Amino acid sequence: MGGFGDRRARCGDELSDCFLDIAGPLTSTELAARTQAWPGEITRWLGDAISGGLVRDIGIGEGGIREYVLTPRGRRVLSYRRRVSMTEFARVG
Repeated sequence: MGGFGDRRARCGDELSDCFLDIAGPLTSTELAARTQAWPGEITRWLGDAISGGLVRDIGIGEGGIREYVLTPRGRRVLSYRRRVSMTEFARVG
């Protein structure tokens, strides 16, 4: 089974990992450079993450590009998801 659903899940994991691995703010341009996500996917993921209280829009940075940071809730939720995903991978692998 392949297709859009699989790509979307992988994109979400990649974007989550970027925020967990980088301590400071990230721009959508930086997220695109660090993942295989399309710009529209990044925009949708950020919108959902902001609505869910996982990521906060901190405004326009020095480079004139909007920046985003992981919220404390986002760190807890995404870290938990990463641990669960790694545990499931270890069981299957």
